[in-house]
Amino acid sequence: MRRWSLSDFALARPVTVGMILIAIILLGVIATFRLPLAFLPAESVSQVRISVNLAANSPEVLEREVIRPLEETVAGVRDLERIRVSSGTWGVRLNLEFRPGTDIDARKIELRERLDRARGSLPADVQNIELVSSQGSADEPIMRVRIAGDDQLDSQYYLIQQRVIRAIERIDGVARVEMEGLEPPELEVALDLDAARSHGIALGDVNAAVRSAQRGRSLGTLRRSDTDTGVRSPGPSAEPEAFAALPVERGVAGAASANPTTTTNPATPTATINPAAETSERDRNFARLGEVARIDLHPKEQRRGSRLNGRPAISLEVFADAGASPVDVSKAVRGVVE
Repeated sequence: MRRWSLSDFALARPVTVGMILIAIILLGVIATFRLPLAFLPAESVSQVRISVNLAANSPEVLEREVIRPLEETVAGVRDLERIRVSSGTWGVRLNLEFRPGTDIDARKIELRERLDRARGSLPADVQNIELVSSQGSADEPIMRVRIAGDDQLDSQYYLIQQRVIRAIERIDGVARVEMEGLEPPELEVALDLDAARSHGIALGDVNAAVRSAQRGRSLGTLRRSDTDTGVRSPGPSAEPEAFAALPVERGVAGAASANPTTTTNPATPTATINPAAETSERDRNFARLGEVARIDLHPKEQRRGSRLNGRPAISLEVFADAGASPVDVSKAVRGVVE
């Protein structure tokens, strides 16, 4: 006897086999348009890293004034299982591990609100607090763009930001654009010690005035039906004229040298107050930063560089939103670049 084979079933049931083939073809066509495209499979990320950049300080001061306040701030976040802390000359890093399946986007919003509330209690040396998810396959850039020029690109930071990066960030599906090899200009405040001493201004007062003007303020959260967005007022632009006009409060030396605004007549027990003198008295309690310091704006020193075909170059990394098609986003970025 001949053994039964799959061909016997196809010959005996041609209509059934034809319908199965048609169904497979239809499912394949539907899957071609509906399945998302990705370079690598998406993986669940259950970690968040908090980076605190600040000037070098002693380990005891870092632990007492930075690490312990931050640990107490983030300890109450929901679904948090473990906190790892590391510190060095580069600052403080906190690695937060959450339970598997935790909504990391919701936890990051909660962490931002907690960090904004705790920012006022941190030392003035804290320059920046960055909150990012742990690196995974979904965090890889979908495209890298190189910009090269015949001359150095140090003075073209704002031009590239406005004409290139902002145009790419407006594309649907683009999460962010990171630039490497070029940084914003550096604002240098060169204090004249003799002028500061004559105005009765201490070094700490100048430092506090510049930092308070440069740091933005949190305005709360804008709550909508689908998303919650944090709102922050940005600091002033790094213009030498704007910082030269900053008022700096005089210290004891400046206050002692001020003339009184209340004049009394020895013959009568009444006192007369001159409003114009009172205004000038308030003005004498402050000095403009430009009166005691030289303020310049110059390109920041670059310790790394890259070249493209022998010319100075910088690189841009384009990241896609979660769920966006890298193929479609890449095509849109190419169109904007052209």
